[in-house]
Amino acid sequence: MTGFGRAATSSNGIDCTVEIRTVNHRFLDIKIRRHGVSAKAEAAAAALVRNALARGSASINIRVTHNNVEELYSEAAAKRVCQQLTRMRDACGLTSPLPLSLILSQPGVRQDESSDDDQTVALVSAATKAALEELVQSRSEEGRSLEEDLRARLVSLEEKRLAIASQASDISAEIAARLKERLSALLEDNTLDPARLAQEVALLADKADVTEELVRLETHIQSFTRCLGKNEATGKRLNFLVQEIGREINTIGSKAQQVSVTELVIDCKSLMEQIREQIQNIE
Repeated sequence: MTGFGRAATSSNGIDCTVEIRTVNHRFLDIKIRRHGVSAKAEAAAAALVRNALARGSASINIRVTHNNVEELYSEAAAKRVCQQLTRMRDACGLTSPLPLSLILSQPGVRQDESSDDDQTVALVSAATKAALEELVQSRSEEGRSLEEDLRARLVSLEEKRLAIASQASDISAEIAARLKERLSALLEDNTLDPARLAQEVALLADKADVTEELVRLETHIQSFTRCLGKNEATGKRLNFLVQEIGREINTIGSKAQQVSVTELVIDCKSLMEQIREQIQNIE
């Protein structure tokens, strides 16, 4: 399900911004881009997202900015490291300048890294939670629209099922009339054994009977409707029910003896294809 959430936090000269975007995906796939964020803070954010979402591809952008750079690094330590690296460079016969990033990345140049990292983790976690709240809200709004659409399609599907049941109930009489007409055209004396005819009609009617399929189809439609009302992740179960509904509709179509039933089956398949596309958006 698509959605977007953004939040920002700040404390003691450290600013943190978290943006989360989600799109449809069969499983949960998390991708994180971080700027100025430690691996520990990234892991904390990923854990929060994993607990909040069950399906979807989530793209997370985390940016941390330190405003008080002079408090973040030790000037004396940086000078000392620069002198040591310069001596090593000269000893190796190199002339290239030393990049500032190399100096600042050396141990001891950054002041009190452990406490700063703990503070960053707290800020990232707080921003991630707030962004997730906004994300869940946007996904919930889309979910309500999807639920209304799916319920309307299920009502149409049930109407088609009832129409098939109504027309299929007369199948025995139609088979008897059709079989009698064909046999009469073949038999010169136009005499038919009523008992034999009834036996053949019963066999053909049994093969064309779709009562069991219609009952199972009704059960699956009811299960689908109940799933829509649950306040939990139901996407995988809905996928399973769509497969079961499709299987029953295909069986009914293969047994169909009437053109009108075949047309209703085609309508059902069209509805199921629309439902199949929509549930890909459901977590």
